[in-house]
Amino acid sequence: MLDEEWTPATRDSFGKLDHSDLFYLSSGLGRHIFHYRTSVVSPDYSKMLLRALDRWDSLWMDAFERIPEDERRWLGIGKHTPEVMALSRRTIELIESGEAKNSAYLQDIACYDTAVFHDFVQKYGQESPGTAKN
Repeated sequence: MLDEEWTPATRDSFGKLDHSDLFYLSSGLGRHIFHYRTSVVSPDYSKMLLRALDRWDSLWMDAFERIPEDERRWLGIGKHTPEVMALSRRTIELIESGEAKNSAYLQDIACYDTAVFHDFVQKYGQESPGTAKN
């Protein structure tokens, strides 16, 4: 997922993953996104992450389409994975643009409720540059 090269054979191999596999894969990507937020990384690290998120989005759409409609209601928390990934993408974009300094959530300002996260989602979670609603 993170490699720059994405051959048709690699895409086909990843394309066999189901929604459960992609849920777990999203957790692995989350580790890299956390690392991006908290560490000094190379300038191309964000490009690598955004490329992986693009690939994940495509794989998720295909995997979701393979789930029979009457079984989709049983997905549980996994059905919200695309929203989590969209917020992850938005986080990377905000850090890249410098807007992260305007977000208490991205500044890791301590608070004891979810208001800061709610504010982040309300302010930044709806759109990404060049797209309408992720």
